[in-house]
Amino acid sequence: MKKILHTLLIFFSFNVFAQDNTVDKQLNQKQESDTTKKISVYPYFKECKSSNSSVQVKCTKTRIRNLIIKNLVLPDEAYQLNVSATAYVKFIVDSTGSVSDLNLVKSSGYAIIDEVAIATVKKLPDFIPGQDGNGNKIPVKFVVPVKIVIDGDEDESSNDSKDSLSLKGRYSNTSVGGTMSISTGLWMPDNSLQIIGNHPFIGVQFGYVLKNRIHIDYLIESRFLYAPQDYNYRYEGQEETGRFYFGSYYGLEFDYSLFLKRNFAFQTILGVGYDRFDFKFPEIGNIFQMDGNFKGAAHSPNFNFGFLFKKRYKEILAISFYSRYNIVDYTLGNKINYEGNALVVGVRFGIW
Repeated sequence: MKKILHTLLIFFSFNVFAQDNTVDKQLNQKQESDTTKKISVYPYFKECKSSNSSVQVKCTKTRIRNLIIKNLVLPDEAYQLNVSATAYVKFIVDSTGSVSDLNLVKSSGYAIIDEVAIATVKKLPDFIPGQDGNGNKIPVKFVVPVKIVIDGDEDESSNDSKDSLSLKGRYSNTSVGGTMSISTGLWMPDNSLQIIGNHPFIGVQFGYVLKNRIHIDYLIESRFLYAPQDYNYRYEGQEETGRFYFGSYYGLEFDYSLFLKRNFAFQTILGVGYDRFDFKFPEIGNIFQMDGNFKGAAHSPNFNFGFLFKKRYKEILAISFYSRYNIVDYTLGNKINYEGNALVVGVRFGIW
């Protein structure tokens, strides 16, 4: 069972909170026929107590809404429904203030949503009971329609009446916000660039979810281990050979979710960045000098594309497997003559 962000449209059908739609009118008529005593004071929460009855009513409505939002929990199988559905739950605040006699007035059409709606309303705490005109404590009936939207967009143009309570939102398995992960994997060049060998890498990723399906990430990756054999390069105009290798990549990655569910996503990757590998270890005095660092390295822009599969664990933690093809040209600086691109396969661990 996991908590979610969701859309809840909550309103109440006893007289002071009456709605204009047909279903609520029918529910109100049924309630009025069941009520034998006129309600003078409607049930309220103790923190909502006020000498102004309208303020007290409004506070209670808001409090009920917030409690339902806080307590609503859906099992994982519900996330496969991709629906917008409303369950109408009736309950009575009895003369002691307790919530009792819960039952379903109108089904959402989905048993699992009906069950969750009833279970959530059942968690409401005790009220200060309602009163009749003589000050006697009396039972009062509520009907709460709870609307839940799972992986669907709520029509923002639709408006509820002024007495309805609403919280616009949508569950997303990639809610708007920041992400962070660490990565590791293997960098594998092709064509004549294969002479420098395959290299493991480690990296970090900092990202932001622009929309539910669109991510932008900043990547830093470092490749290491010596080349498996000597290779040729030019250093300060001289031809030399060696096996030293240290690679780096700094780039932006744009991801789009082709397939998106609560606990997993399949994404396309498009990226651009700066790529280099050092064939000469920088002299100690030149490590932090741009000119010194550039002399012993081959440089290239990097354009890449690929795919990523992401699986969520423990609500916000995730593991991702990805493959990315990198288009590079290290011959641009006339430091090496080896041509080729590189395939990256890797895994990321982080916050989704």
